Amino acid sequence: MYTIFSQKEIKEKLLIFLPKEIPNYAEKIKAIQKFQKAILSSKIKTTKEESLQADFLNLFFGEILGYDYQNPKNWSLEKELKSKTDQTKVDGALGYFSMRDNTENNQKPIQNIDVRAIIELKSANYNLDKPQYRKDFKGSAVAQAFSYVSKQGGNCKWVLVSNFLEIRLYASNDQSRYEKFDILELDQDQNFRWFYFLLSKERLFKKDAISPTLHLYQNKLEKEENITKEYYAHYSELRVHFLQHLIENNPHQNPFDLLEYTQLIIDRLVFVCFVKDLELISIFILDKLQKSVKELYDRKQEKFWHELLDFFDALDKGFNGRVPAFNGGLFKEKEELKKIHVKNSAINNLFQLTKYDYQSDLNVNILGHIFEQSLSDIEALKEQIAQTGNVTLNEKQLSLRKTNGIFYTPEYITQYMVKESVGVWLEERKEELLEKNTYSVEKKQFWLDYKTQLESIKVLDPSCGSGAFLVQVFDFLWAEWQIVIREIEKFNTKNEANSSKTAQSLNLVVSSDEFSEDKIKKHIVSKNLFGVDLNFESVEITRLALWLKTASKKETLADLSPTIKRGNSLISDKAISNFAFDWKTEFLHGFDVIVGNPPYVSHERIEHKSYLQKNYQTFEAFGDLYILFYEKAISLLNSKGVLSFITSNSFLKAEYGSSLRNLILENHHILQLINLEGSKIFEDATVSPIILISKEKTGKEPKEIRVLNHSFSINNAISFDNFVKENQFYYPSTQTNFWTLKSTKEIELLAKIKGNHKTLENYETKIRLGIATGANEVFIIDEEKRQEFLKKNFKNNEIIKPVLRGRDINRYRYEFANLYVLLTPNEIDVKNEYPDIYNYLDSFDENFKNRGAKGKHWTNLRATSFLEDFKEEKIIWIELSNQGRFALCKEEIYLLNSAYFLIPPKEFESSYILAILNSKLIQFYLKSIANTSGAGTSRWINQYVKSFPIPFIPLENQKEISEKVTQFLKIQSKIEKQNKGFIQLLKTEFEEKINTKKLEKWIDLKTKAFIQEITQKEILSLKKKKEWQQFFEDEKKIIVSLYQQLNQLDSQIDTLIFELYQINQEEKQIIFDSLD
Repeated sequence: MYTIFSQKEIKEKLLIFLPKEIPNYAEKIKAIQKFQKAILSSKIKTTKEESLQADFLNLFFGEILGYDYQNPKNWSLEKELKSKTDQTKVDGALGYFSMRDNTENNQKPIQNIDVRAIIELKSANYNLDKPQYRKDFKGSAVAQAFSYVSKQGGNCKWVLVSNFLEIRLYASNDQSRYEKFDILELDQDQNFRWFYFLLSKERLFKKDAISPTLHLYQNKLEKEENITKEYYAHYSELRVHFLQHLIENNPHQNPFDLLEYTQLIIDRLVFVCFVKDLELISIFILDKLQKSVKELYDRKQEKFWHELLDFFDALDKGFNGRVPAFNGGLFKEKEELKKIHVKNSAINNLFQLTKYDYQSDLNVNILGHIFEQSLSDIEALKEQIAQTGNVTLNEKQLSLRKTNGIFYTPEYITQYMVKESVGVWLEERKEELLEKNTYSVEKKQFWLDYKTQLESIKVLDPSCGSGAFLVQVFDFLWAEWQIVIREIEKFNTKNEANSSKTAQSLNLVVSSDEFSEDKIKKHIVSKNLFGVDLNFESVEITRLALWLKTASKKETLADLSPTIKRGNSLISDKAISNFAFDWKTEFLHGFDVIVGNPPYVSHERIEHKSYLQKNYQTFEAFGDLYILFYEKAISLLNSKGVLSFITSNSFLKAEYGSSLRNLILENHHILQLINLEGSKIFEDATVSPIILISKEKTGKEPKEIRVLNHSFSINNAISFDNFVKENQFYYPSTQTNFWTLKSTKEIELLAKIKGNHKTLENYETKIRLGIATGANEVFIIDEEKRQEFLKKNFKNNEIIKPVLRGRDINRYRYEFANLYVLLTPNEIDVKNEYPDIYNYLDSFDENFKNRGAKGKHWTNLRATSFLEDFKEEKIIWIELSNQGRFALCKEEIYLLNSAYFLIPPKEFESSYILAILNSKLIQFYLKSIANTSGAGTSRWINQYVKSFPIPFIPLENQKEISEKVTQFLKIQSKIEKQNKGFIQLLKTEFEEKINTKKLEKWIDLKTKAFIQEITQKEILSLKKKKEWQQFFEDEKKIIVSLYQQLNQLDSQIDTLIFELYQINQEEKQIIFDSLD
């Protein structure tokens, strides 16, 4: 459990928040102590939740924390409040509540409700994290509380959960962290002051401002982000400096080995700093080490290095009771380290890492972000060593991060995926136990049998990276163990119900040897968690992350070499790969759950394709590497196993994904399909992510599949878990069209649009991609260069043709950017016919002449059979756009391969086709059938556009739509003329004295901003200012009016298109919602 506030800041705040700040401090403490006596007497434990509920809320939130619950007109504590969306109700709510008269309408007074925090209460016997096994809700009390957040309006920022023994405070968008207040310890001065400081009225929330508590929480989040960036920048810099030092002082050593030693030393230091701050070793031990070296004469200046190695040896084996034996491999003696030379100054420099607060500021999850970034930077360092033999601070971090497919999965995603996979597997084992036996969950034997299942689960991440998923699995399993221990201990201590020890054991994990926390944690990392990665550093960092979770004075570190291994998860043949990994020999068992984020490596960068093609049925020439990880994972799962991956969603619609889709359908039942297209899940990635959770078919599958197709923002007021619940819909498990991610109504609408209409392909429409020059920087010239060629010889104009890029094309219009293509097809002998152009082309280097996209000679463009079509009337469009950007082009203009064109079928007027292609209806249709780019942008490519259904109506009936398009184009032309005229006037009047680029968007400026722009470099008289102000406002009115007409026409055209396809109002709304 991670607290939601900085422990360091807690101490700072409490230094100045003294008892005198709390009204009636002594009386409040007495009230708490009275409630504590009731707990210790077992009165609280034996009383039903409903009987205690009102008194508990009144006492703790009313009398102690100051929320008003007695004022009939305005109050801040409400009990049993019904939700705004259904009949569910929360036990308590904090906020602003009042009654407003409604006597004018002879109605009862209206209650104003503004909820800022909700309160969920359970009985004292209740474990707040334990599933409830209710028919209407099977989640924990915490999950139940969070399910109410969105039902109480958009202002709810906090969730409070209590079982009368503890009170927890959660932020409403994060279910993973909470601040806990143990009521039996709440009478202690520091605990009570902190409780009151956070939760009291006027501190927890404010009406129209950020409250002190919210400010504190936001500060913690901001500080986490800042410390992560600051620490990693420092960490990265120190690593490079240390590696540079090793390379300079050890010239006969392999620099790649020195990089490995550098990372090992840093890993060890980070671990030491972490356990130091946990007080597992003396807080002064590192300082003493530094001091002792300074006091000794050291001729070679290498004493510190050897002292440090001795210290690591002591950490491995233990020393004199003061240093625990961590063992496990992290500090294992390496003879190679003794042979290298390291100056004291280099170690002193590296020891700057010890100055951070690893307990308060850098928890294991924050270090996870740092470790993940570290992996990509190590690859950058390796590249530098390969090229130069040394390293610098100019690391190509981002590019290599993308090249190697490394992307850090956010914590809220890993939590969800682990809960919905590991959690599902464990819940199914519970259900099996209950089916096979006569006992219930209220029997000790159930929990003993379940403990056996918990001990035996095997979870794998086949591309473990920095260990983010395995760390999350560890947290989940440890939380599950705590539930089991508490349940078993309840039975063990039944006869001691009156003792305070028993009351506290309901909240605290016991420390008996059978349930030793250290032993259980060591068991989890050594027996339950498994990881494989091709990258050596990934394996080491994953092990480090798990060691950080289990460091203890009482237990040595687990040896993770048998469970966290280096290898190529996809290749088992050592003749193919040096790191071939034979799963059957490396692990003599399968896995119950497989989780992860497989590497995103595109098809052109995949190695050993022939081997992969022979060994994987899902291999496709254009498929990404992650697809093969799905197949491997399915083959490694045990019977009843669960798979949970987050990958690109490209396999849903792409042809290369069909074999994977079939494999999943044949072998697995999909539990959840969560498409997060348009979400910024990965900080640097442009992939559109999807979470797929599935399980092996057993014949007892759920009747429905949970599907979500919605973007998510971390800034949402609700947690990711609740976001999924509120936006998901269900497919019958008998259907297979869930891959479309469309609801039943959307599927019916798509079928209706398709109808019996012929497609553009059926009409034999010519659809062409623009020209691929292979070297745009050479073949595309501007007006100045064109004029240069024409002056030399006007004949050159024969092969200099106007050209458009995709970006030059907009809806219904295009803008010529004064660019030209040197059109040199194979039929042209450039050298003899156009020597000026030949000399220009010849001036470029061999890379240009050896380019891939060329004709029979390097001066020629690749063979193209449809150049004559560019002279025809055509509809042109850009390939990548979230909205259809089609325009009619009647001139001989050529296109680059970022754009397409089609020759309208003879059965239709060009404007009729143009209107359909630019319509919202077709935008919706494309979005439903097409794959997107990596950035989530719609791709308007041939294979999709040719499938568009086009209703056939006689030419005379097409005129209504065509005439609207003609009007649209005329108004568009007026806007363009008006806009250009205004800008040209500014240029003429002010010459170079204004920022023309800024004023190109003058329509968006307000009058004051416009005047500021034109007077930046020239002082105008008051009279001139007034004239320009009037002129600007008059011109803007004209433009605004034209845009209004344009929008009105656009809407009218859409309406005509809807009528063409017989779309009703409900169906229109589906389209509008989809495009929103």
